[in-house]
Amino acid sequence: MSEKQEPEQLKPVSYPELLGRCMGEDQFARTVLRGFIESSPPQLKSIREDIARMDWDNLVRKIHRFKGTAATVAANPLRKTLETLEYTVREKASGWNEESVRTLDEAERELNRLMEYVQREIVGD
Repeated sequence: MSEKQEPEQLKPVSYPELLGRCMGEDQFARTVLRGFIESSPPQLKSIREDIARMDWDNLVRKIHRFKGTAATVAANPLRKTLETLEYTVREKASGWNEESVRTLDEAERELNRLMEYVQREIVGD
């Protein structure tokens, strides 16, 4: 663990929350988290491909699904960012705009922060 402790709500993942969802099974929680991390970059790539194709219906579905998965693994900051992205694309009915680009970039940064945090604080190789 690092010397400087972040408040739980600022961490990229709430491991105690995930552990609770996994009924206290630490190894299972780590497996779930690893699976999420491994599947996330391809999901972001697929989202970017839908943007390039201007396939807004698929884009909204993929963002919504990714947001739900982030919520399941207690990656709360990423979930909130994806929630904002989903809103900018769906509710504003404006398709893709500069705000959407900034929010997708923020989601990618948040995912990278999550991956680094998990490696450093949870997996700890």
